[in-house]
Parts: sequence; C-alpha cells; structure tokens
Amino acid sequence: MSNAIDLNALIVAKAPLLSQALGEMYPLTIAMTLPIWKLNGNVSQVEQALFNLVTQAREAMPDGGHIRAETANVTLKSQDVLRHLGVRAGDYVMLSVTDLGLGLTPEIQEHVFEPFFTLTKFGQDTGLRLATCHSICKQNGGAIEVKSTPGEGSTFKLYLPRFADASLPSEVVAA
Repeated sequence: MSNAIDLNALIVAKAPLLSQALGEMYPLTIAMTLPIWKLNGNVSQVEQALFNLVTQAREAMPDGGHIRAETANVTLKSQDVLRHLGVRAGDYVMLSVTDLGLGLTPEIQEHVFEPFFTLTKFGQDTGLRLATCHSICKQNGGAIEVKSTPGEGSTFKLYLPRFADASLPSEVVAA
C-alpha cells in the first residue's frame, strides 16, 4: 500500500539502528534537504532500500570508511535522463548513498541491479541487495541509478515519485 512518506523523518528514525548495524568503522553522515517533499511509496520497502544501500556501501569498504546518505527534491525533465532512468517527467524525492570504496567498472555497473549478481566473494552475499532496491523503485514508480569510478567509490540514487496530495498526513514512522 502506498502512503505519503517523509523520507527525512524515516531516516532520522532509523539512524540509530543504521549506525549500530554499521559499527564504528563506518560513520554515517546524513544530509537532508529541508523541506523535503513527501514521497509516494510503501514505507517498509523504502526502509528496506535504505538499509540495503547502506549495507552495500559498507561492503564496498572492507577496511572501513565514511558513508553519506542524502535526500533532495528533484524535478526530472531532460528526455535523456528520463529515457535512461525509465521514468516519466515530474517531481521525485531522491535518496542517495555514497561510499568511498572500491568503485565499480562500467562493465559491472551494467549488471549491478540483476538478481543474484553479487559484488562480494562467492558465498558471502545472495546478490539480491541491489536487485531488491531496483525492484522497490520500479514497484513504486521510481528508478535507481549508480555512478561509480573504480578506486573512487560509488553513489546510488533512488528516485521515488512525489506524493500528489500534500494535504494528506504522512505515515508516522516508529523509531
């Protein structure tokens, strides 16, 4: 079921759990756009995407490192961007997660959202983390993209549609 979700409130509510899951070697910085639009989506799925992206960032930095989560209001207009992302023009709420890890080659980037494609050693990961994020975005009318350079890290950006009726209350997220 789709609801109006305040992404900033969701991240603030989940930040202690995220930090605990990451551990001391992986400090998490959060940069939030204020005010943020409400997004249209399933709160459980958005939480899962957040956790999957943060976990993926941790895995990209085996020796520890900084992870940055960011929110923004984005209006997608460019036909090139729309064609690349496979979404309609309009307003989206963006969540990005950046790591300063190993980075991804262009060849790997082409396959990163495929089910069972894993970025870790065989047997250490199911290869479903990023495929699940891709599926969540598609189910909620959004998109996901990756920008990465080998040796310089990666940024994953989720775009979820802005909730159309801003007068309705957003779903309350429990801490």
